[in-house]
Amino acid sequence: MDSLEKAARVLDLEIFELQRLRKRLDENFSRAVELIKETVDTRGKVVVVGVGKSGHIGAKIASTLTSTRLARRGAGFVQRASWRSRHDRRRRRGASR
Repeated sequence: MDSLEKAARVLDLEIFELQRLRKRLDENFSRAVELIKETVDTRGKVVVVGVGKSGHIGAKIASTLTSTRLARRGAGFVQRASWRSRHDRRRRRGASR
Protein backbone atom coordinates (compact mmCIF):
# COMPACT_ATOMS: atom_id res chain seq x y z
CA MET A 1 0.00 0.00 0.00
CA ASP A 2 1.51 3.32 -1.02
CA SER A 3 1.29 6.62 0.87
CA LEU A 4 -1.73 7.90 -1.06
CA GLU A 5 -3.68 4.72 -0.35
CA LYS A 6 -2.80 4.91 3.34
CA ALA A 7 -3.84 8.56 3.50
CA ALA A 8 -7.15 7.78 1.77
CA ARG A 9 -7.76 4.89 4.18
CA VAL A 10 -7.11 7.10 7.21
CA LEU A 11 -9.43 9.81 5.87
CA ASP A 12 -12.17 7.26 5.14
CA LEU A 13 -11.90 5.96 8.69
CA GLU A 14 -12.05 9.49 10.14
CA ILE A 15 -15.10 10.32 8.01
CA PHE A 16 -16.83 7.13 9.15
CA GLU A 17 -16.16 7.89 12.83
CA LEU A 18 -17.31 11.51 12.47
CA GLN A 19 -20.55 10.30 10.91
CA ARG A 20 -21.04 7.92 13.85
CA LEU A 21 -20.38 10.77 16.26
CA ARG A 22 -22.88 13.02 14.49
CA LYS A 23 -25.58 10.37 14.99
CA ARG A 24 -24.88 10.36 18.74
CA LEU A 25 -25.41 14.11 19.17
CA ASP A 26 -28.53 14.67 21.23
CA GLU A 27 -30.03 16.93 23.90
CA ASN A 28 -27.11 16.10 26.24
CA PHE A 29 -24.73 17.92 23.91
CA SER A 30 -27.07 20.91 23.71
CA ARG A 31 -27.38 20.97 27.49
CA ALA A 32 -23.61 20.88 27.93
CA VAL A 33 -23.23 23.83 25.57
CA GLU A 34 -25.94 25.72 27.46
CA LEU A 35 -24.26 25.03 30.81
CA ILE A 36 -20.93 26.33 29.53
CA LYS A 37 -22.64 29.40 28.06
CA GLU A 38 -24.47 30.09 31.34
CA THR A 39 -21.19 29.74 33.21
CA VAL A 40 -19.47 32.21 30.91
CA ASP A 41 -22.39 34.65 31.09
CA THR A 42 -22.31 34.61 34.89
CA ARG A 43 -18.51 34.96 34.89
CA GLY A 44 -18.11 31.52 36.44
CA LYS A 45 -15.31 29.04 35.80
CA VAL A 46 -15.21 25.78 33.93
CA VAL A 47 -12.98 23.15 35.52
CA VAL A 48 -11.69 20.39 33.26
CA VAL A 49 -10.39 17.35 35.13
CA GLY A 50 -8.75 14.17 33.94
CA VAL A 51 -5.98 11.75 34.78
CA GLY A 52 -3.63 10.15 32.31
CA LYS A 53 -4.71 10.37 28.68
CA SER A 54 -7.99 12.05 29.60
CA GLY A 55 -5.93 14.60 31.54
CA HIS A 56 -3.97 15.44 28.40
CA ILE A 57 -7.21 15.80 26.45
CA GLY A 58 -8.64 17.90 29.29
CA ALA A 59 -5.60 20.17 29.14
CA LYS A 60 -6.21 20.71 25.44
CA ILE A 61 -9.86 21.51 26.09
CA ALA A 62 -8.84 23.93 28.85
CA SER A 63 -6.37 25.55 26.48
CA THR A 64 -9.11 25.96 23.88
CA LEU A 65 -11.41 27.51 26.48
CA THR A 66 -8.62 29.91 27.46
CA SER A 67 -8.05 30.92 23.84
CA THR A 68 -11.73 31.89 23.69
CA ARG A 69 -11.15 34.15 26.72
CA LEU A 70 -13.08 31.88 29.03
CA ALA A 71 -11.44 31.80 32.44
CA ARG A 72 -10.40 28.28 33.25
CA ARG A 73 -8.62 26.43 35.97
CA GLY A 74 -6.47 23.47 35.16
CA ALA A 75 -6.48 20.56 37.55
CA GLY A 76 -2.81 19.74 37.13
CA PHE A 77 -2.58 18.78 40.79
CA VAL A 78 -4.69 15.72 40.03
CA GLN A 79 -2.25 14.69 37.32
CA ARG A 80 0.74 15.25 39.63
CA ALA A 81 -0.91 13.38 42.51
CA SER A 82 -1.57 10.41 40.24
CA TRP A 83 2.07 10.39 39.07
CA ARG A 84 3.32 10.75 42.63
CA SER A 85 1.19 7.84 43.83
CA ARG A 86 2.50 5.55 41.07
CA HIS A 87 6.07 6.70 41.69
CA ASP A 88 5.81 6.03 45.44
CA ARG A 89 4.33 2.56 44.88
CA ARG A 90 7.15 1.66 42.50
CA ARG A 91 9.77 2.95 44.93
CA ARG A 92 8.28 0.94 47.81
CA ARG A 93 8.19 -2.21 45.68
CA GLY A 94 11.81 -1.71 44.70
CA ALA A 95 12.86 -1.22 48.32
CA SER A 96 11.17 -4.42 49.45
CA ARG A 97 12.92 -6.61 46.88
